[in-house]
Amino acid sequence: MPDLDHLKKLLGNETLVARFIELFGRQMPVQMTTLRQYIDQKQWENAAAEAHTIKGQLGYLNEEEAMALAYDIERLAEREEGDAARQMTERLAEKVEQIVAALKAAVL
Repeated sequence: MPDLDHLKKLLGNETLVARFIELFGRQMPVQMTTLRQYIDQKQWENAAAEAHTIKGQLGYLNEEEAMALAYDIERLAEREEGDAARQMTERLAEKVEQIVAALKAAVL
């Protein structure tokens, strides 16, 4: 479950929190698609960088499990371990979907 209190502490006000949630909900699915494409195209450096970016965004929500998955994907991409990176990316995608749904429910 996203840590909205952590996010509020980081961003400082409700307006910025709402904006972050909106952007996260729109951008994260796109970033996950991009990550998959980089892995499928064996663009390992780009895949590692995208996983690193995703990990940072998840940090705003204190999503440790998802951050750990993104970290693992980053390392797998650096080692060019495509099959493992693909499997881990699917696990992360499921987790990201849950996070996005929880964030949307929290702002309703």
